[in-house]
Amino acid sequence: MSTDAQNTYIDARALSVATGGDTTTSIVGDIIDHGTGGAGLSHGMFLEIVVTGTFVGPSTAAVFLLRQDNDPAFGSPTTIGTYTASTALAPAGEYIAQVAMPTVTERYTRVSGSWSTAATGTVGAVSAYLTDSPQKTWSGV
Repeated sequence: MSTDAQNTYIDARALSVATGGDTTTSIVGDIIDHGTGGAGLSHGMFLEIVVTGTFVGPSTAAVFLLRQDNDPAFGSPTTIGTYTASTALAPAGEYIAQVAMPTVTERYTRVSGSWSTAATGTVGAVSAYLTDSPQKTWSGV
């Protein structure tokens, strides 16, 4: 278990391109410990998932899941958010998700993602984190 004390699930991690044709690839972020029943999660927090390196060439949309579990091994997680990036996504700085953090009722949360890539594509990098200061203004803030 990799627990993150800085509210960061994924820090500018490269999204690998599989070799040998279209292959499903995935990324699993660090775990954030919110305390029993999510009690340590401050209200007013936002989840941001942002492209940090040009995202080109996935043959399917990248899907990122926000999950919670009382088990640090994530033996039976519950999905509390699903965020999809289009196959045409884009330049660094593009947001995949920028949403108010859903209600957390379990101790741990984690972000993971999956996508399919062509061997000739490049996928880029992504970051996912919690913040109380969203990086851009949008109607939901």
